[in-house]
Amino acid sequence: MLRGDERILALLADLDEHHALALHRAFTAWLLGYLIVELRAMDDAPDEPDPAFRIGLHRISAQQLPHLRATATGLTERGGPETLAKGLDALLDRFG
Repeated sequence: MLRGDERILALLADLDEHHALALHRAFTAWLLGYLIVELRAMDDAPDEPDPAFRIGLHRISAQQLPHLRATATGLTERGGPETLAKGLDALLDRFG
């Protein structure tokens, strides 16, 4: 973990300490959020055609989690490298 932080901070060495730390924190938070979304999209039953069943919503009462059920199709789609790159670009643009 510390070596990863060291690599990121080395990339940001040209920035003053305040900006480097702010960008490091923003990147770390964004990356963790991205990974959570990607992991959530992991299929419980990959061969199931219904997205709600694919991500395991069948184990929960139909009255629970209505918003999650409504967006199940989108949640089962993985963003992939393109989404990762777009998100990172958007994050870096905020600090540019």
